[in-house]
Amino acid sequence: MAAGGKVANAMFADSQTTSIMKWIGIMLVAAGLAASVAATEAQGPPDILWKQAAHGAQTSGIAFSPDGALVATGSYTQGIKLWKASDGTPIRTLAGYGAHVCFSPDGRTLAAAGGTAITLWRVSDGALQETIHEFDHDITVLAYSPDGTVLGAADQWSSTKIIDIATGEVLHDLPAYSDAVAFSFDGQLLAGGGQNGWVRVWRVSDGQLVQLMGYGYPQTVQSLAFVPPRGEVLASGGSAIQDEFEGTVNFWRVSDGALVHSLRNAHAEIINTIALSPDGRFLATGARDATLKLWNAGDYSELRKYDEETGNVAYWPYSGPRTVQFAAGGNEYGFGRDDGWVVVADNPFECNMREAMSAVCKPGAEGRYTFIVRLKKGTPGALYPMCLDGGDCREFRTNDRGKLKVKYAGVSAGTHSATLRWCRLGASAECL
Repeated sequence: MAAGGKVANAMFADSQTTSIMKWIGIMLVAAGLAASVAATEAQGPPDILWKQAAHGAQTSGIAFSPDGALVATGSYTQGIKLWKASDGTPIRTLAGYGAHVCFSPDGRTLAAAGGTAITLWRVSDGALQETIHEFDHDITVLAYSPDGTVLGAADQWSSTKIIDIATGEVLHDLPAYSDAVAFSFDGQLLAGGGQNGWVRVWRVSDGQLVQLMGYGYPQTVQSLAFVPPRGEVLASGGSAIQDEFEGTVNFWRVSDGALVHSLRNAHAEIINTIALSPDGRFLATGARDATLKLWNAGDYSELRKYDEETGNVAYWPYSGPRTVQFAAGGNEYGFGRDDGWVVVADNPFECNMREAMSAVCKPGAEGRYTFIVRLKKGTPGALYPMCLDGGDCREFRTNDRGKLKVKYAGVSAGTHSATLRWCRLGASAECL
């Protein structure tokens, strides 16, 4: 079995930028305090588990149910659809339409934003439970609070609102429009960001603005995500201050608004969407350059770049992945494309919870040994980064039955171990 090369790392410098960036701060970042991303070679398509022509136009919304059993998709022009997450079997199409969708934390309700209305649907039978009319312009985004009691939503022209789900009433009308919103994990904060380049953080209890981060126009903010597990850092995806068409992800410390890291040149075009795996180890980004990327969220290195099956529309120069989300376990992720398709793919750096590893040691020549590792029940044709004794990490590809056999010849006497780098699965054997 041939071995692939190690995953390349990219290093990024810290910046102690203050919460409200003045022009001197902007110039410092432009001068190079935020390093550009080292490019990786495109891998072709992601490890697709299933795909469906979900909508006739852009699939602008995607959400996994909390139990991982369902995928919901939405579009600006066609209905809200539910799919079986394991194989893409259509479950039902809900009446009306919703450009943005999200499940309640208990998984019983699906919220959808279409036009100026928010609709709440019972997942079990697709029945419409409630319609909320509190916006004068088309809603651009919405999100459930972690306790499921309020929604955060925004329209494209005027305001961001915190809405009580039980009554349908607006608790706080925040004077700033947003193209992206996200709740902190404890539900106490709501972040919003938009085309003006600023990221605002409000206190949910009283609507008070507690933090302002960013550079302002021409930087844009298209997507937001609090970084697990504690949410002390907020990631924003969009464009850069230096070039309004350069895709950039910034990481902000919420407590003081400081810029912690910046992924410059993360994409050649504006980033449409970002998502972090539930354990905070992986970042997914999709952009208008028709590429999807996976990152190590720990050291900010680029792991994979996909440029096939990403929704490139030939007659539309700025197309690609429109929305992305990880499943609850982080083993899969899904994304909606500008061509209307939905794709669910395997996270190649996370175990699928079925894998099994074993190891044996056999005598070799001159007092040395051959350490043999076997992997079963893996994802067929997938790359697995395997490390010998905590080092010597290489990538090996499973066969079409999901099996892998690796031989390490010439090892010394003693106990040796092999581990899968990302999912903490391993096996060991004594060479005696």
